[in-house]
Amino acid sequence: MRKTFLIAAIVAAMSVSGPAFSQMEDRGALDLSDIEKRIQEQGLPTAPRVDAAWEKAHKLFESGACDQAAPLLKKFSRDANALSNYIAVGLEPFYGASYDDRDRFHVTDELVSAERRANVYRELRNRAMVMIAECAVKAGRHNEAATWYYRALELIDIKNADLWERARKGLYGLISFTPR
Repeated sequence: MRKTFLIAAIVAAMSVSGPAFSQMEDRGALDLSDIEKRIQEQGLPTAPRVDAAWEKAHKLFESGACDQAAPLLKKFSRDANALSNYIAVGLEPFYGASYDDRDRFHVTDELVSAERRANVYRELRNRAMVMIAECAVKAGRHNEAATWYYRALELIDIKNADLWERARKGLYGLISFTPR
């Protein structure tokens, strides 16, 4: 009985891993609808456009014009996130490779530079998210502020202690929590 079950399981696995399974994998790999939809809705982010958006939104925030800065910061954070993802996917063949394949491939300055830029856009995205939360606090929209602080704290790198502290204190202030 046990041997019959094992043989049936092997036959079933072989039939699933045959041509029908390969076709399912191919359809999934070539399903571009998510990417196309995102580009249609948000546009294709470019480094010059995202950089200019940061400069404008940051200046408005620093001048205290939160009502004008917040919508720009929201758009910027989405575009900076998308841009960092586009840059990072260009590095995927290297990071997705086996250790031996990576060891044989010489990491170029271009790849290192690309990874750094992706990380810069992620850090700016996180900074923008905290700024959005701070603007929401100023406007009395505490639920919105908590949402932005929460997500920012999930994304902030531990190396960015100042931003982490700023977001943590902002969130703790909203929930009237004092660590003891």
